[in-house]
Amino acid sequence: MAQRAAGGARRPRAGGPGRAVLLRSEDGLNSSNSLNDAFIALAAEEVVLSVAPGDSLCSLGLRSLQTVRAGPVVATACVRGRPGQVAMHDSGNGNRLSVVAMAGTVEAGDPARGVE
Repeated sequence: MAQRAAGGARRPRAGGPGRAVLLRSEDGLNSSNSLNDAFIALAAEEVVLSVAPGDSLCSLGLRSLQTVRAGPVVATACVRGRPGQVAMHDSGNGNRLSVVAMAGTVEAGDPARGVE
């Protein structure tokens, strides 16, 4: 299920509901030779939407604790109401917690919330 995202980097692979894996590849690195934050945000979005099927993402806040240099990144989501939480670990670097995220979703087709 490795699809190409904008810029040529691979999209996160689904590891089941609530889990995604973002592989390290040369075209997904920034000038510091670490994983580009845009792809980390994409992985966070994908993992949240995997546990909230049919919902739309309305907000996503990421806090980077350390750069992801080794990879792959394993993202795990827990959505028990709103907002959802995402923990992202650099599995190639001792499985260290690298990024935490908070994500808000809204039910699709809810005109009261502005989502159609």
